[in-house]
Amino acid sequence: MRCKRCGEPLEPMDTHCPVCGRAAAPRKKAPSQKKNESSIKLPQLEKFTHAYNRDTALSRAIQLLTVTAVAVAVVLLVLVYTGMGALQSAVGQLQRTTDAQLQALQNQSQTPAASETEPPVRETEPPIQQSEPPIAATQPLSRQTLEATLSLDKSRGDTYATAWMTLESDNDRAVSWVHTGSGQTGAIWILENAGDRLEVKLRERTGETQTELGLEWTLSGSTFSAMADAVCIWECRAGGGEWESLPNDCVTVSPADGTCDLMLSTDQLTTLRGQHSSLELRCHLSMQHPEGGSLKLLAAGITLSD
Repeated sequence: MRCKRCGEPLEPMDTHCPVCGRAAAPRKKAPSQKKNESSIKLPQLEKFTHAYNRDTALSRAIQLLTVTAVAVAVVLLVLVYTGMGALQSAVGQLQRTTDAQLQALQNQSQTPAASETEPPVRETEPPIQQSEPPIAATQPLSRQTLEATLSLDKSRGDTYATAWMTLESDNDRAVSWVHTGSGQTGAIWILENAGDRLEVKLRERTGETQTELGLEWTLSGSTFSAMADAVCIWECRAGGGEWESLPNDCVTVSPADGTCDLMLSTDQLTTLRGQHSSLELRCHLSMQHPEGGSLKLLAAGITLSD
């Protein structure tokens, strides 16, 4: 507002004009509230808040009830679907059972009609089956592979030996005896049932210029006596190395006499032994039977030392 005398702008708080000093016109008071106008009181606000909370709780309860009803409806639908599947399976099984029984009744009803037109069949005794001879569980000795082993062990100047024989069948058993002494080891195998016999002698003789090793064998019995085509192989190794076959010019085989001899000179022994103090030898003997069987003999544990 402005001063009515000089027109100077006045501030709202000024009571006199700062230029001319005239008193400023009094301001109008704010209109007072009429008596008939009503104001919002606190109890009405609390009533409105309580109604709002009640409606909110009711809405939440309705939502929860709706979700529960939907879940129950889904479970009921699953149960109904499962029950319908089981019911369909039961109905199908019942239908198949009924069809089978009906077909059986029809077959029974047709059988008498057929029997009336066809002549009666005379009952006959079942034919007697010829009993077949029992099949042999094992092959005869002449077709089997028999393996015999003679093993030597020299300990503290004494020589020990063991002997055994392996058969492909259990219908027979080989009994063995062994004896040693005076540079010679002998073994005998006898089959208890067949009575066949195998005798082996392993001899050793060492001289100043050469060493002689010999293997002798004797066969007797219906199976062993037919063994032929003897093959004899001598092998050696030093220091536990690999086995190597000895040259053929050192081995002499006489199948007719049943002997297989090995001759090694002192120089050959030194070369074969190398830097080792001993040389280990073994002999493989194999024979064949005309019917396909075979006999294999292994003489092992022969040791030549300085």
